[in-house]
Amino acid sequence: MDLLLSEEMLLLALDGDKGGTTWLSGWTALTGGVLVDAIAAGAVTVQDETLRPGRESGHPLLERVREAVAAEPEPRTMGDWVQRLPVVLHPLVEAVAARLVADGVLGEEHTTILGLIPTTRFPEVDPTAERVLRGRLRSILVEGVEPTPHDLLLIALVEPAGLLATATGDEERAVRRAARRRAA
Repeated sequence: MDLLLSEEMLLLALDGDKGGTTWLSGWTALTGGVLVDAIAAGAVTVQDETLRPGRESGHPLLERVREAVAAEPEPRTMGDWVQRLPVVLHPLVEAVAARLVADGVLGEEHTTILGLIPTTRFPEVDPTAERVLRGRLRSILVEGVEPTPHDLLLIALVEPAGLLATATGDEERAVRRAARRRAA
């Protein structure tokens, strides 16, 4: 299965056992990942620093982005969409996780915190996709394998989100430091 950048970012951010995350600083990066996915698929285009609707992508998440861009009376900038898209796709994490849930990579559990606040968790059902992703990132960041353009975009989005240190799945500080240097 070919994953979107945003889906890969979510897999890196989730705690596979609990299905939740403490990745509070990365939601803007996740939104950026969705926008980059939509641009890469041609679902939206950039013209004069604003986003415009593009062609149908066939991916439900990217179609929602295209439809949101098309519904705006005036074109908005990429910065505007980074702020607006989480509202349009609300709940953002569930929107990104939908295909992973449908394909059996993640499960979906609806619970409440203290019996009051509804929350959704996405525990890992099939660890294969995440294992392959972490192995690919490790080969690039630690072993020096040449990255694909997709991998370069992923690394560029993951690093500012604070996920690079855990992207390789390695607990050794020296390995994580080497991965950060290679990513830079």
